[in-house]
Amino acid sequence: MDFKKHLKTIITSAIIVAIPMTLIFYCKGNDEPQPKQQESEKTQQAAPPQQIAEDWDEEEEEKDVFEKETVTDHEVTDAGTVINNHFIALSRGDKQMLRNTIADRMRTYIGIPEATPADVEKYMNSLHTSGSQDINYVLKHLIVNKDVDGGIYKASFSLTQIVRQGEKTIEHTFVGRSEINREGKMTALILTQQS
Repeated sequence: MDFKKHLKTIITSAIIVAIPMTLIFYCKGNDEPQPKQQESEKTQQAAPPQQIAEDWDEEEEEKDVFEKETVTDHEVTDAGTVINNHFIALSRGDKQMLRNTIADRMRTYIGIPEATPADVEKYMNSLHTSGSQDINYVLKHLIVNKDVDGGIYKASFSLTQIVRQGEKTIEHTFVGRSEINREGKMTALILTQQS
């Protein structure tokens, strides 16, 4: 925890230092000197501690918004592929494909805390107890955010489970949340049934 606070302080300090340097860089591009700006900078007084704290909070909020907006289309596609492949593996009963989508230890997996790959396989096998049923999943409305400090992608999505057994078809809808680590493995999966 201390390391993360220290890292945030370094990043914030770098931002505070980089912004004036950027302004100076652009000012140097002009041939005309700008003495008035330099004089006004010298006469500025230090902000009171309360104002600094308020500015810090605003800066942190802006940083959080910025970090969420920096997820690229490529990152969204990659996160979506991991989640989609996970549900394809569940529907096919494919152990190898399933293992390729999950971390060795998951924080939570559909109600199982600290789940292992064996726990996830057990869940998959429970879906296929009746050999005559066919299970498919449809993933929609994927939204991916990025936790820059932890290097984790956090995704939310809606999911439809379609179960066909003979001539009977049953559909269930879920709201899902998932976390994906830097290695492209799921570290958490939460599903809440809607219907």
